[in-house]
Amino acid sequence: TLIAETRGRCTSCCVLEVINGKEWIVFYDQGQRLALMATTDIPASFDGTARFNISNAMHAVAAAFLAGTDINTMRSAMRNFKIGYDSTPGRMNIFDGLPFRVVMDYAHNIDGFRNVSEFVDSQPVKGRKILMLGFHGDRLDANIRAAVAPLAGHFDHYICRNFLVSRGDRQAHEIPALLKYVLISAGVAESAISIVPVAHEAVRHSLAMGTPGDLVVLLVGAVEFQSVWEFLNNLATGTNEPGSL
Repeated sequence: TLIAETRGRCTSCCVLEVINGKEWIVFYDQGQRLALMATTDIPASFDGTARFNISNAMHAVAAAFLAGTDINTMRSAMRNFKIGYDSTPGRMNIFDGLPFRVVMDYAHNIDGFRNVSEFVDSQPVKGRKILMLGFHGDRLDANIRAAVAPLAGHFDHYICRNFLVSRGDRQAHEIPALLKYVLISAGVAESAISIVPVAHEAVRHSLAMGTPGDLVVLLVGAVEFQSVWEFLNNLATGTNEPGSL
């Protein structure tokens, strides 16, 4: 019914449908029904668990189709696009070189935080879920509270810090203290929160907390992508010097 109502207002739409027990991206256009591919066949969807990337794929499919791209080309592009540090630095970069999994991501607003939380909830994690987060100081307190509160309940421990390059004129302690206050107000136990204001120290602290089976999520700023990724690789090979980050 919803598809029919939507198509009554436009000539094309992209939807998700279950076909033979699998979720597929399906495109409707001018009376045609084109089943593109199963969402689990898209590597960027992380076996269908990264819902935000499925949404991105649907938008890309719609734009490509309307631009005249044939369906086989779209299928090939979706299957061959690999998400990772080399192709999408800072966008859901998975690192498995340590006894625990690390996710590095650039989530820095309410939508990003919700997407990360939803993704983490869908992952099979035997140990703890640890999150390092920060926020820019030029944002209103009300906006920070609205963005951070939805993170509560999705992780076992939170490390609050500043970004390496933080905009605004707040004192160094203000943002981490506000993040902690928001999390506690949203129901997180104070014992589940650490404050490590200095950006690189917070990265080291978060990784030092990781034990086998844990998932450590590092929400880093754009200027940190390379240094944090290199630190992870060096840490995995034992080539990091103390304080090298």
